Amino acid sequence: MFKNMRLRTKIASGFGIVLVLTAIVGYVRYKGLSGVGEIVVKPDSANRLIELTQLARLEQKNHMAERDEKYEKLVAEKIDEITELAGELHGLMNDEADRQGVAAAQTAAVKYYGSFKAWVDGEVRQAKIYEEMVKAANEAIGLCEALRVDQKNQLNEARKSNAETVSDKLWKADSANRLAKICAAARLAQKNYMAEKDQKYADQVTAQVKSITQLCDALTVRMKQQNNRDQVNGTKSAVLAYHSSFQEWSDLEKMQEQEYKALVAAAEDFGATYDRLREVQKGKMVSTRASSNPMMIAGTVIAIILGTILARVMWNARRPGRWSSRRWSAWSSPTR
Repeated sequence: MFKNMRLRTKIASGFGIVLVLTAIVGYVRYKGLSGVGEIVVKPDSANRLIELTQLARLEQKNHMAERDEKYEKLVAEKIDEITELAGELHGLMNDEADRQGVAAAQTAAVKYYGSFKAWVDGEVRQAKIYEEMVKAANEAIGLCEALRVDQKNQLNEARKSNAETVSDKLWKADSANRLAKICAAARLAQKNYMAEKDQKYADQVTAQVKSITQLCDALTVRMKQQNNRDQVNGTKSAVLAYHSSFQEWSDLEKMQEQEYKALVAAAEDFGATYDRLREVQKGKMVSTRASSNPMMIAGTVIAIILGTILARVMWNARRPGRWSSRRWSAWSSPTR
């Protein structure tokens, strides 16, 4: 085929072959670089997910420290960004294992936020119960104080009459003082429990409430005036309401401890999942970069070899025409 081709046709064909080989080399380079560019986007997205994860945990800790609702909203915003970015990254993944990894990361984010919300809701309920508990405690202490003052006044009046009345009023005044002291001791034990989370303080609160109710029952029997009986019964009701709120708060505190442990576990899994995702994508990026350079070099070498072979074939297959004979004679002439 090449023997019948004219020289200019061969030259033009040679240039055409060079162009074709150049296009092949360019395509190989393009595929290699595009693969690198695509794989670089994935670790960048994974790094961004790690950054958002860390920011979400920071806002969570800010909320726990300051109890400010703005941090709760910031955590929600970070989780929304994470789920949106993870969705975009999921669409870029071609490998099924990578897609499953992104899906697992999204699940971990949702689980973490669910644990955080459960902890926040428990904290809100606990704060409300604490307010009710303090209100009931203050009411009980106020009633005890009013009863103590009233019995003291009655004692002073009784001292002006007879000894039997004085003895009764003295017992009532002393009982009112004891009620006030036991209420104060219960409040102290309650605060110790809240600070140290030691069950012995909760048991002390229960024991002191029991003492208060027993003393109130004894006082009610011996009170002759209705307003005094109302004071004692009001004190007993307030103390029982206080104890009920304390028990509810204590139960919520135990639940909060479990919620916090679940939150910490979810947060650790949350971060570890995105760390694994980043490491996998980083490893693939390194692998793609390592394979792209040999691919481009191999394509270039193959193109050079093919071009050399074709050029040699075309040169050897040239037709010994008139021009070439004269040129050969000129080269082989003795005068030359």
